[in-house]
Amino acid sequence: MLFRHTNILPLVGLLCACAPEIAAPTFPCTPGTDNSVSFELDQMPCVQLTIDENDFRSLGSQTRFEGSTSDQLSGAVGHILHSCTEPFPDPFTHFPADVQIEGLSAQNIGVRKKGFVGSVLTGSERRPSLKIKPDKYVENQLLGDLVSVTLNNNLTDASRMRTCLVYSVFHDAGYPAPLCNLANVMVNDVSLGAYTHVEPIKNAFLQRAFGNDTGSLYESTISDFTPSHLADGLGRWEAKTDESIPDATLLWNVARALEADDESLAEELDRVLDIDLFLSFWALETLVNHGDGYNANSNNSYVYFDPDREDRAIFIPWGPDDAMQEVERGEFNNSAIARRLSRHPTFSNLYIAKLSDMLENVWVESRLDERILIKQAHVESAEDTPELTATVDELRSWIEGRRSTIEKIIEDGASAGEEWENECVPAAIDELLGTGEVVSTASISCTVHHGSVQPFWVLFALCGLRRMQIQRRRGTCRYKGQKMQKENP
Repeated sequence: MLFRHTNILPLVGLLCACAPEIAAPTFPCTPGTDNSVSFELDQMPCVQLTIDENDFRSLGSQTRFEGSTSDQLSGAVGHILHSCTEPFPDPFTHFPADVQIEGLSAQNIGVRKKGFVGSVLTGSERRPSLKIKPDKYVENQLLGDLVSVTLNNNLTDASRMRTCLVYSVFHDAGYPAPLCNLANVMVNDVSLGAYTHVEPIKNAFLQRAFGNDTGSLYESTISDFTPSHLADGLGRWEAKTDESIPDATLLWNVARALEADDESLAEELDRVLDIDLFLSFWALETLVNHGDGYNANSNNSYVYFDPDREDRAIFIPWGPDDAMQEVERGEFNNSAIARRLSRHPTFSNLYIAKLSDMLENVWVESRLDERILIKQAHVESAEDTPELTATVDELRSWIEGRRSTIEKIIEDGASAGEEWENECVPAAIDELLGTGEVVSTASISCTVHHGSVQPFWVLFALCGLRRMQIQRRRGTCRYKGQKMQKENP
């Protein structure tokens, strides 16, 4: 079967939940008078941006990789196959605007598009994910006490609520995760609908979650604790605060600890990783089926080296808009850490014990259903999404069935992560490269390390996106014209 691991959507989450048609702008909101911006689940802030129309069109048309919004998946995969360490392009530019969120307002702020691939697909021209930076043009300007505002467009989640629901499960477990609710976003008095308003992972978050903000914080985007990903400094890891060490020293410490034998692994890893918190993180990503996160796909996470824990690493979840739905995932043992721990009998058993504990004490279906009712009312107040009822019914059905799925995982025990043939490439892509399936074409140039000699092909034919065809072999792969020209071994 071609899509045995359908976190084939490694870069964008569930792309087959394609961007829905954007509703007519018939849902204006009126800001309240509160002099703070709430993240309470039962609150829905009203966001009003005023921006030059041409600037907003320019903002919406920007893409991370070359080409149109429909070319972004092929561009991302090509970048991954080209290099293990080259950072992804960051082409989004700020535009001046005015903003009002509830009783707070600021003039001449900076606003830009945001997102990796899933947020910049077709539909993001009119409904872009947004990052608001109050002090971009006015020094030290804040929006209340906020230094930034993050608004995600939910193009891959027609329910608009999965991100907040996932974070709420992490909160129920007492795990450090962003705060989150939905916001009604308007641009020049035109409603764009329900966005996810998520707490930025910045110093204020670190203070709230850890009681300090002087440690090193890094974001992981298709990167991991492997020599290949750290061969050129930070590579695709990104230092996120001024206090963060601007090199890969702390990341290398984790990578080297993972190389310890079974007898010394616990001792070596305990020096650099909060192991108990990682086991909770691993279990929670599994529980909510976050197939585009760290443990399933070496993606979508932050790592904080907490000075109050002797600089041990702690993971922070991110980007779970494709979680909580009925999509077959690969095992949650594809990351460097989960793969190593799953091959160690003690840690493998501890993971299963943690998963059992989360199922018994954290996974409360009735509590999640109450949150869904609140979120559904918020979405209905902000936009007309024809498929909303069906999508919410699917979400409820998935939540009801998740308990039996996790019970089966607990009964069977954790499976051991396989050794990587190519640690540069996420497991889902690497598997597809070995399927032998042949499809149409894509524009790509890449270098692949440690590949086998025989040709392989990969399919990314998702929801009307352009299909990709990539030949992998030792050395290089490249495409000419509209047909892939195979070279003889």
